[in-house]
Amino acid sequence: MALAAVSTVSAVSLRNQIPQKATCRHDVSAVSPCLATGEIKTKQPVIRKIYNDYDEATEQAFEVFQFRAIGGRRRHVSIEREKAQNAKYVVDELLRKNIDLAHVDDLQTSVETAISSEPGTRRKYAKRLGWRNRGKSFVTAMETLGAPTSLKTLPPRFLSANQHCSIERVGTVNAWKEGVAAICRYSDVAMLAVAAAFAAPLLKSSGLQSFGINIYGRSKVGKTASLLAASSFYGIGREPRLPNWNSSPAARSEMGRIVSDLMLPVNEVGLAASSKKATYDTIRQFIYAISEGRDKSRHSLSSFASSSTSAEFRTIFVSTAEHSFNDHAAASGQTRDLGEYARCLDVPATRSGPIIFDRRPKGASRVWAQKQLQLMREACEANHGVALPPFIEHLVGLEGGLRERVQSLIEHFTAGVPSSAKQGVLQHAAKNFGLLYAGAFWESKPVCCHGMQPSSSGLSANCSLARWKI
Repeated sequence: MALAAVSTVSAVSLRNQIPQKATCRHDVSAVSPCLATGEIKTKQPVIRKIYNDYDEATEQAFEVFQFRAIGGRRRHVSIEREKAQNAKYVVDELLRKNIDLAHVDDLQTSVETAISSEPGTRRKYAKRLGWRNRGKSFVTAMETLGAPTSLKTLPPRFLSANQHCSIERVGTVNAWKEGVAAICRYSDVAMLAVAAAFAAPLLKSSGLQSFGINIYGRSKVGKTASLLAASSFYGIGREPRLPNWNSSPAARSEMGRIVSDLMLPVNEVGLAASSKKATYDTIRQFIYAISEGRDKSRHSLSSFASSSTSAEFRTIFVSTAEHSFNDHAAASGQTRDLGEYARCLDVPATRSGPIIFDRRPKGASRVWAQKQLQLMREACEANHGVALPPFIEHLVGLEGGLRERVQSLIEHFTAGVPSSAKQGVLQHAAKNFGLLYAGAFWESKPVCCHGMQPSSSGLSANCSLARWKI
């Protein structure tokens, strides 16, 4: 069924495109007898060196100290290793972080003891998100999936709460399949969006550049609900947390790094902070920037500059808009370049009817369709970020066979493209949709989209594109 959906929207899209010190009680060496058992307990130091961290992107090392802040909460402070050897500097940092001096006999001595101690754990920060270790590990904003390594690998240090992209894990895989994926089967465009979410981790194996699709159609037909369903695959469960076009050029440039090897949702072109005529220039610049797979270059001395390795990314972006990008270009008195077409195609949100559920059961009313959109949104909020881990574990398990299987699925899809479209922009676009096809119909037992995975016998019958009128 999903294959038919991908084929349908692909056909419609392709043929419509135009070419301190203090005193208190702490003693690090103090011990207290346990009268009940006769055991000796060693008191934990008030200030401890708990981690030695290494940042792959900047090739810098850090020492992490744990301490008790005012109010009783234990906190951490991360200090560059060369500065962490200076007791006065560490003392100043602890004071700045609100250390509770009531529990420290001699702050300077406690800090010197912590500095000379060995860290409890050694860790490293990945230089970027996505695949690493030759396809054996996958770094997300929360953790590293796949094969364990000698050092614990953490997400990149450039991630912060200021980036307005909250990724988390809530719910269960089965509940996601039943509440999100199962409803998507009634909609061509929702299945295509979810296919993009599954396909994004396959980009590296495909050898293709980053690309995107723009889902357009009038308001309130379910475009954002489709985008939310796809985003819930890896951890975004509510519409306010979706990245959108109301972003500065610098923020849009950074988006790809935040979701490397995952799908990038970009909601509602109408939110772009520019006039209608100027909006197309924003769109075109974004398409090319994402396709290049590299964050904006900045002066090397800028605090916002990124290293060459951490600046790279791969993604499939999915945008929503009330108007096609073709229309936006026309409104500005321009025509889209062929290279831009190849990198992003317009996809209508509906084929027929006033809502996205083109495949709804016979006799189902619009009230039924509106209810499904509500249920899907609720299911996304209750279950998100749970489908990605088992899917990645499955791909890691394929080891060297992943690239061959991805390439085979893309070739299977493009085999039906008419000979007249074998060259240039349409061939490029067909390969992109071939990857979406691979995402939609990946034989993933851990994460099978309920009602969206056809039998292998149905693949050849449905993927013929000879009927396309290009």
